[in-house]
Order: sequence, then structure tokens, then C-alpha cells
Amino acid sequence: MRDTYTALYTHLIWGTWDRAPIVRPDREEAIYACIKNECAAMKVHVIAIGGTEDHVHLLVDVPPTILVCDLAKQVKAVSSLMVNSQFGPRGVFKWQGAYAAFSVSRHDVDRLTDYIQRQKHHHATKSVRADYEWDIDLRAGNPANEFTAIESNSRPSSTRQSMSSPAPRPGQSPPFQSQ
Repeated sequence: MRDTYTALYTHLIWGTWDRAPIVRPDREEAIYACIKNECAAMKVHVIAIGGTEDHVHLLVDVPPTILVCDLAKQVKAVSSLMVNSQFGPRGVFKWQGAYAAFSVSRHDVDRLTDYIQRQKHHHATKSVRADYEWDIDLRAGNPANEFTAIESNSRPSSTRQSMSSPAPRPGQSPPFQSQ
């Protein structure tokens, strides 16, 4: 093989600060365009972007030279700066500090793309999929490492999960535990 080939599909999800409903329709197009432009500048291919007024889903094909944490940090910082400079005083719009990122099989890209593009419909009809939605809740009283799956109407409520403190990978120290 002469050229390196990678297909590193990643699904990122992040929310607005305190899950405030501030990704309004008058801002959404500009926010998504800003995120797409920053991804292009980083040579990250955007496959799908969508969300609701309080969170964003981004499905990308990431080159092996880009760390997912750097991608998340950069697109969140640049889009927050853009919103504050174009739509209001600084500091009014900000994203949560955390995000969720998941590797995606190439076999699931089309299905996940459709899901992301239909975010408003899924949330309006309460037909979200727990395996595609993550509520990163950093509000007071909740530890920064707690990710809670949002329930789907197609699953019984007993499937609601809270995943605090996942097991560390080999050679990795355990995550911070809040008291």
C-alpha cells in the first residue's frame, strides 16, 4: 500500500453551559458554519452536524494527526467566540467544559448521520436513542465525570444508566472522584 488510509469516525456531543437553550434558530446556521469551517481548517471532514437549542452532535472523519480532545476544544472555543462577537456581549454564550466522544464503525455512519440530521424531530417526539444521546451534566452537585444516558421511549426506564468513573485503561490512573 503506497498511501496511508484511515477511517477514524468520531461522534462528538457537547452542550451549552447549564444546558441553556441558547442555540436559537437565528444563531444555529452561523454556529454550524463556524464549526464546519474550523473542522476544515484542521483537515477534519464533517459528515453530519445537528442538535437542538442546548446541545450539538458532530460526526466527523478525523485524520490520525488530530487528537479528539484538541478538535473538541478548538471547535467549541472558536464557535463560542464567534457567537459572542456576532450576537452579543462577550461571556454570554459558552459551551460546557466537557464533551462526549465515541468511535463509530463505518457500518453505522449512515444511520448515525440520519439521526444527527433529525435531532429536532427526535427530541420533539421524545424518540431519542440512549446510545446516541449523552447528557453531560456539570451543574452544581454533579461530578464532572458523570455521563447520564438520556432515555429513549423505545426502552424501559430501567435502561437509564449513569456511568460514573469508568474503569481506567491499562497504564491510566483512575478518574477524579468528587466527594
